[in-house]
This record gives sequence, structure tokens and C-alpha cells, in this order.
Amino acid sequence: MLLSKGDWEGKGSVLFEGRSLGLPLTADLKVEHESGAVAISGTLSVVGHGIDELSARLVENDTGTYTLDVFHRGARLDGTGKFDSEPNHALMWNATGTIVTSVTLFSTGKGMGCRGFLRERGAVLTWEIALSQHKPSNIGGNVVSMLRRRR
Repeated sequence: MLLSKGDWEGKGSVLFEGRSLGLPLTADLKVEHESGAVAISGTLSVVGHGIDELSARLVENDTGTYTLDVFHRGARLDGTGKFDSEPNHALMWNATGTIVTSVTLFSTGKGMGCRGFLRERGAVLTWEIALSQHKPSNIGGNVVSMLRRRR
């Protein structure tokens, strides 16, 4: 699975239908692995649209796919996904069928890419985001380097 556990950060853009330029999008996510499941929580921020919470649970099922439950912007989406080989892909929808979204995850040279489409009540938006895993610094405040640095 592409989503390894830990903290992830992302930058990208979201393009609303009828606009020619995308709006900047940032993400701060935490991925946790459990027995047969992956939990994702965090925030997504779109310039001019504020910061929204995101939570998702991906649970392995006996058909070789995953069952998804996603909560974002007050909407609950159910879905199914294939995450055993690239590209990872998921399809989600709400109970009334007014929201349908498709998401693809794939490796990039510096982490992971995410592209998706969302259709809500006839309007379509799309997004692209580059995700990288946040690596904690191993240097403490009381550590002195013994190596000379080039100037």
C-alpha cells in the first residue's frame, strides 16, 4: 500500500468548473495502520474556502478490495477501492447519489501524487496534490556537529 503510516503534508490545487485557474490546496494528514485497516485524519485547506477536517477509514474485505468510509465538509461518503497495486484507485458516493468522487494515488519521485474528480449536483471539480511524508528531525538543541562545513 502506498500510504505508509506517519504524517503527510501536501500542496496542490483544486479547479472548480467554469474557472480557468485552480485555487491553492494544502493538506496535513496522519496515516495509521491497524489490523486490516488504514485510518487517515487531518485537514485540507483551499484558499478562499477555509480549512476542513477529513477522516477516512479503509478496511480490507474478502473480495480483494477495500471498503471506504470518508467524512469531509459535512458529507459522509461510502466507497470501494483497489490498493494492492499502482495506480491505487477509489470510487466514493453519498447515500442520496448527489455526490460522486473518484480518487487516484500514485508514486512520484518525491512521494505520492493524488488526482481526483468530484461531481456534486451537476457541478464538477478536479484536484491534484503532491504528498510527501513528513520526516521528524533527529537533531536536538544540544547537539554540536564535529564536521567542518564548506563555505
